[in-house]
This record gives sequence, C-alpha cells and structure tokens, in this order.
Amino acid sequence: MNKSYSLQRLSLLFRKQWIEYGRIYGVMVAILFGVLFLIYLAQIMSTSSYDEQSLSGNESRFLAYSQMSFREPVLIVSLCVYMSVMAGNYFNRYAHPAGGIQELTLPVSLGERLSIGLLTVVLLCGLTFWIVFFVVDSLFVSFLKETYQWADVGGLKMKHQDWPDAGFLLVYQTIDIRSWAIYGCISILLPSLFLLGSIYFKHFAFLKSALVVVFFFVWNITITSYLGRMLHTGMVPIVDHLNPPNEVSWIYLICFFLSLVGIWIAIFYRLKEKEV
Repeated sequence: MNKSYSLQRLSLLFRKQWIEYGRIYGVMVAILFGVLFLIYLAQIMSTSSYDEQSLSGNESRFLAYSQMSFREPVLIVSLCVYMSVMAGNYFNRYAHPAGGIQELTLPVSLGERLSIGLLTVVLLCGLTFWIVFFVVDSLFVSFLKETYQWADVGGLKMKHQDWPDAGFLLVYQTIDIRSWAIYGCISILLPSLFLLGSIYFKHFAFLKSALVVVFFFVWNITITSYLGRMLHTGMVPIVDHLNPPNEVSWIYLICFFLSLVGIWIAIFYRLKEKEV
C-alpha cells in the first residue's frame, strides 16, 4: 500500500469506479427522476383544480395548494432512501471477502481510498440527487405558474398572511439555512454509516447498516428533543413543532457533526486494520 497521496492515482481510481459503476449510476438517476415525477404528479392531481369562479371563497385553500407543502417530506425521504441505496451498493463490496481483498490490495493510499468514497458517493450522488430534484420541481412549478397565471397570488398573500411560502415557489426558495445544514449532514452521514457497516459486518451488511441508520436517527432525535425540553423548561412555547427554535436546531447539528467525526475515526482505524 502506498502512503503518499497522489492526485494522478486518485483520478485513475475515479475512472476505474466510473467504468464499473457508471451504468448503475445512470439507471438509479433515471429511476429517481421517474419516482419523483410520479409523486409530484400524484400529489398535484389529487387536489381539485381551481378556476376564477371556484377560487372565490376558497382563497386559503388555493394558497395552501400553491405552497406545495408535500415537497419537504418527499425531499427528506427520497434523499435518505437514494443516498442509502447508492452508499449501500457502493460500499457493500467491502463486506464480501473477494471484493474486499480486491479493493484493499489496490496500490493506493488510505487517504485516496477514503477520498474516492467521499467523491463518488457523497459529492457525485448527492449532486445528482439535488439536480434531479430541482429539475422535477422546476418542471411542475413552471407548469402550475402557467396554469394559474390569471390568479393574483401576490394580492391573496397580502390578504391572507398565513401562507408566506405560497405562490408556487421553487423548492430551494422555501428552504432555510438550518434545513440546508441538516440536509448536508444527512448527505454525508448516511454514506459514512454504510461504509462503517460494510467494513464491520461480514454478512447482510446492507440490512444491518440500514438498521444502524434507523437506530442512529431515532437516538439522535430523542437526545435532541430531550435537550430541547431541558432548555425550555418553564417557558411558554410560542413556536410550531414543525419549526423548532434555533437552540434545538443547532444542538441537532452539533450532535450530527460529533457523530460524524467519531464515525470517520472508526472508519479510518478499521480500514487500517483490514489493510494489515
């Protein structure tokens, strides 16, 4: 094993991974696009359409419809599922003796091996997910804006101020900085957990890693909720549960970050042991 870090070897390793897994990536991106398209289509068609006559007296319902609130749950679930499948498929070879030996005997350094995993799964897969999601979202938002261009959405929002995100906004226009940070942590954390599971579990690595992911998120949410209640003991709640206060959000992010550091330390030493 080489101990030096070479960008040339890294580029050759990335080319090798692309030749072996490029077709799988293309198929998964096509499946992701199709699934998101069908979900958007089903959500929009399940709601009654509006015209100038039916809009009268149903202004609040129309603003709720134009807010497209289904997108955030779809985004978080599809992100978790897509990154889990891609990471599990990519890192699962470390769980098999033949594939693991083949990977660990490549003349590359440990830093290059970890870098290609981050580059391939976190950066490439994460980037393709967001591109596909934004493309699907922009297609439907453009269609709905064209369909309801006669509606005075700005005037309705001034009249009914309970719908700040209404008006067929693109999904990235409705995401705040805290949500972006959480989505970024999830995009890095999921592949890290599946990599750790693939090098620790010899049998059924994907299923066991998936169970670890579920346990980790349940544990993280439980701890964050407990700390949030401790911080706000005796206070009158003035915020919605769907929009937690800044303290709880930052606690959640700090827990994510510390967990990520611990996971990558464990990955580093476990890969060194397997190489030996």
